[in-house]
Formats: sequence, structure tokens, C-alpha cells
Amino acid sequence: MRERTQEIPRRWWVIILTLILLVLAFYIMIDIVAARQGTPRIIRDALDSTQVTFPADCLTPEQLDILIRVEDPTFFTHHGIDLKTPGAGLTTITQSVGKWFYFDHFKPGIRKLRLMWLARWVIDPLVEKADLLTLFINYGWFGRVNGETVLGLDRAAQVYYGKSIPDLDRAEYISLIGMYPSPADLDPLYHAEANAERVRRIEGYLEGRIQPAGLMDVYYDGSAVLAPRGPK
Repeated sequence: MRERTQEIPRRWWVIILTLILLVLAFYIMIDIVAARQGTPRIIRDALDSTQVTFPADCLTPEQLDILIRVEDPTFFTHHGIDLKTPGAGLTTITQSVGKWFYFDHFKPGIRKLRLMWLARWVIDPLVEKADLLTLFINYGWFGRVNGETVLGLDRAAQVYYGKSIPDLDRAEYISLIGMYPSPADLDPLYHAEANAERVRRIEGYLEGRIQPAGLMDVYYDGSAVLAPRGPK
């Protein structure tokens, strides 16, 4: 009798858990369908905005290579999510676009789960990689200067260096790309020393002298030096 009494609650818990999972799956499905329907308009409006001043295809091959290797190494092969590549962090370029255009005010936490399923089943299959790159470089936040929010890589190049993107030298370009994890702490104007150190580590990573210690080592500060820097 005791065993029978203990078996009934377990069965009810299984039923309850199954119902919760079914409701969650139904919610996710509805959310994905609604987001897919709205995506063409969302992306079209974003690309047509005056905020877009520099298409991604105007980057030089070297600039594009640096951007991808630092920000999202498997961008051209993953499907919106990458939880394996050392140094990639938790947020892909696809997910960054998702934060900006699929949430009113994105905050870390449970919203991250929704961001991941939107990236995987909505944004990645429906939005061209070239368009994702264009949105990423034009809507990214690059800190504040004299009370002005600096939005977009092209604007950042003008504000911090008085140049357009094609006129930046390699170090200047890397210094701006290196701001993405924490623009408020890594800008080349107010935090020049931190920015210079960031450039040094990125160069080491790009040259193969520094290996990210794991997925979350986006600053390469837990990295192992594989080989000493040789003469230029």
C-alpha cells in the first residue's frame, strides 16, 4: 500500500511536467511563427534607415576578416548559435541583431533563451549573412563622446579618428572592433591604455600567438602565449 501511495504523486508530477513542456513548446512555436512573419518588414526597415551609412560589402577583405575572427569566428557556417568556439562568447552577430530588433529592451537572463531560438529558427534562415553584417556594423554601440551616443562603426571612425572606415589604418580599425564587448570601458579616447592593450591582445590572437582559453575568453586575458612575438 505504501509503494502504491508513493507511486501516484510521481505520476502526477510527470503529467504536470509534460503539460508544462507542451505549453512551452506551443508558446515557442507561436512566437517563431509570428517573428518569421514580421521579419521581412523588420529587416527591410532597418536596412532602409538613415542609420545605415556603410554597407558591409564596402569593408576591405582584411577588415572583414578581422571583424569575423574577433566577433564571430564561425559566422558564415553556424546557424545563429555558437557555444563552442574559443573566444566567441555567448552572443553571435546574428543574436546581436536579434537583441536590437526583436526586443523592446533586451536584458540578460531568461530573454537569452528566446533570443537563441529566434536566432536559430527566424533570423538565420530568413536574413542574408551580408545583411546581418551590415546591420551589425551600423547599429553597434560605440560608447558616448561629449554626451553623444556613438552608433555604428562608420560614426565611430569619424568621432574617434576623424576618418571614414576605408581610411583607418589596421591598428585604428582593430581599436574600434575591439570595443564591442564593453564600449564604455574600451574606447580609444577616454580609455586609451585599455584600448591599446585590447589591440595588442587582438593582434596576438590574429597572428596565432594567443589562443583564447575558452568560449567566454572574449578579452583573451586567460589566454596562453603560444609563441613569442617575432621582429616586424
